[in-house]
Amino acid sequence: MRKRVSRERIAAAVLTLAGVALAAALTYNPRLPGPTELVDTLFRPVTIFIEHISAKEGGHLS
Repeated sequence: MRKRVSRERIAAAVLTLAGVALAAALTYNPRLPGPTELVDTLFRPVTIFIEHISAKEGGHLS
């Protein structure tokens, strides 16, 4: 039980520190890209691949 509480505290501390770091970074540079742009950048190749496969099959997924 004690180990679980310490894991929760570590997770809460990591998330809090990440939030503080993001807030500080956005304070100094408000034009930084947000999380949406990061997700878009990561999944853009997958999206292009799926669109390419979909176009080969006539545009319908089944």
